[in-house]
Amino acid sequence: MTPEPQQDPQPGGGAARAVGLRTRLVYGLGGASTGIINNGFLGFLLLYYNHVLGVPGVWVGWALALALVFDAISDPLVGYASDHLHSRWGRRHPFMYFAIAPLSLLVYWIWNPPASVLGDPHALFVFLVATGIPIRLLLTFFEVPHAALVPELTDDYDERTNLAGCRVAFYWFALTALTIALYGYWLRDTSEHPDGLLNPGGYGQMGIASALLVFVSMLASAGGLHRFIPRLKRPPERGPRSLTAMYRKVFVTFSDRSLRALLLTFFLIASANCIANALWAYLYSYFWGLSTAQMSGLAFTWGMSGAIALLSGPLLVAGREKKSVCSAILVTGLALSVTPIWLRLADLFPANESGWLYPILFVHSAIENTVYVMLYVMVASMMADVVEGREIVTGRREEGMLYAAQTLIYKITSAIGMGLGGVILDLIHFPSQPDVAGVPAESVRSLGMVYAPSVWVMYALALLALTRFRLSRSDHQAHLARLRAARARDGG
Repeated sequence: MTPEPQQDPQPGGGAARAVGLRTRLVYGLGGASTGIINNGFLGFLLLYYNHVLGVPGVWVGWALALALVFDAISDPLVGYASDHLHSRWGRRHPFMYFAIAPLSLLVYWIWNPPASVLGDPHALFVFLVATGIPIRLLLTFFEVPHAALVPELTDDYDERTNLAGCRVAFYWFALTALTIALYGYWLRDTSEHPDGLLNPGGYGQMGIASALLVFVSMLASAGGLHRFIPRLKRPPERGPRSLTAMYRKVFVTFSDRSLRALLLTFFLIASANCIANALWAYLYSYFWGLSTAQMSGLAFTWGMSGAIALLSGPLLVAGREKKSVCSAILVTGLALSVTPIWLRLADLFPANESGWLYPILFVHSAIENTVYVMLYVMVASMMADVVEGREIVTGRREEGMLYAAQTLIYKITSAIGMGLGGVILDLIHFPSQPDVAGVPAESVRSLGMVYAPSVWVMYALALLALTRFRLSRSDHQAHLARLRAARARDGG
């Protein structure tokens, strides 16, 4: 392919209106690594360690909460460091390159625990903590600088949605492919394992594939964007490096009302999503009575959602306010996300034996996941637009810190989702290792009665929080004009 100099960022940190297709795809590929890791952490880690290896659900939740403590420290530090790093490889790339190899190895290991800890819940808990913490830390080293590249690659209001959409789409493409392989092949029901979800070898095979794909996707994305290093934003002049000075800057950055409203909105959206991820396998296997083959087919809707978001995002946003588009998507999620569960609890939905059940669930899953994907795209795009407003106030480019807050929130909600998932399962006395008699009907019904209102309330609160976001298209254009005028005065 030929270079795209007329479209890509200009020397000295200016940005063109659009980026080329190749740049979008290479950048988006980095999102695949996060999708691969989260496919396991959010969808199957609780299931594997609790349901297969016999670790109590609350313990799994606590293991993830311990990893969260370290994340709470590392995310702002990495974000701040990647904003201020002076190196011949720019601000972002050294962090991304550092994470690739060790993260790939740990992803393999967490799904293939050594024989010495198998059968011992206490040892498995310690092992989960010992691998989960560095995985979270290393993912931060890649994800925060990578996400922060959106406002550096383009300053165009609509183009940022396209770029963010590509990253989120690749996230879902990767997550979909692995989930289909997991349910359709590695965890398929066999004579040896009539309930494929209880096959420990399948999770190990997924770990091998995940590690390889993480390595390839991270290296391809970071390496593919390496040529832009001379043309990205430059770090500020070196100043005080104490933690006190850093957190003072963080406080000033996050004093913006629109930024706080956006982060709260994202927290609530991600909380709903992470609870859904933590209990997805339980809901579709036991509440809806689907086989692993059917669940594998249902996962196709995730990839469909990524494609729909990638294609429809530019059409939805073009000429419109991002806040209005995001609000409309939230209303759709509020209306449709858990409707089938409400109807089933009211005995108004087809029975599990009905031929209508699977087609209805397939269509609903496509709609539900498109809502999730589009919300993530919109928040990432709106976050990019906050950058210039904060630059006017602080005099600094702080993409790293802003996106560190977003990734930290996602990790917090991931841990909360997994933790609440474990607590919910224990509260409703859901068996951790069911016998041949299966799961009691009262536990299955209780699962739906707790899950549905939890997700619905999160969407309602997110819609309320979004009303406090004030940054518009015209505000963004005014910020860009003001910054360009300031650079012209300064001779830059």
